[in-house]
Amino acid sequence: MYGHVETYYKSEWIKRCKRLVDSLLELNKLGEDRHIVLFIPQDIEYSDELPQEVEIIDIRKNAVTTKIDKTKRVTIIYTGYLQQKIFDYLLVHSTLPPVIEGCNSIELCESMGVPFLHWNCYAVFGAMKKHSLKPEVSEMQELNLQAALFIQTGCQEHKNKLIEFLKYAADKDAGFVAYGEERRRFHLQKPDAVENALKEAGYLYLKSYELEQASMAFTLGKKVREGNPRL
Repeated sequence: MYGHVETYYKSEWIKRCKRLVDSLLELNKLGEDRHIVLFIPQDIEYSDELPQEVEIIDIRKNAVTTKIDKTKRVTIIYTGYLQQKIFDYLLVHSTLPPVIEGCNSIELCESMGVPFLHWNCYAVFGAMKKHSLKPEVSEMQELNLQAALFIQTGCQEHKNKLIEFLKYAADKDAGFVAYGEERRRFHLQKPDAVENALKEAGYLYLKSYELEQASMAFTLGKKVREGNPRL
């Protein structure tokens, strides 16, 4: 059973990766002449026949010093599993919306105001539609959902939505930036948002009452060290 699930997952992953790459190539035909680098940390290879405009560099092997071919439109770099800090850095500083599949990555993107795409868009973006975001960003939120739907389902009616969403990001469109900021504002209103963000960032995680106790212990210890009799 596990083997069947794993085979299915790999097959679906490759399909979704192909949809993303095809959309990136379409994006490159619009406006500026862009060279897009796509980092893939999963140990699953996009092995389909590649268009001539796409190259693959696998730094898991011996290609660390390989130079990117700037005559290509898209470069796929297989990194293998990355250290958490490196992964998070790429996630937050990506020029285009990162495509993610885990809850931890969602927490980081939301707390940093980074719009994202998700493999399982029904679970993530279905709930998003209930968010009480400001009306001026509601259209961008809907576009975000439609863009993710194309990656997951391959439904052609959503393909142009993905390309449109990617172009807003590449152009640093004011509406796109405002959408990310509004999602962050909404996310940080959650009672546990800051604690979860600190946890995912690798900092020591303490619940509120533990933080209060730690603060009291620190103050007490400081007074003792200073020889203050009035505790």
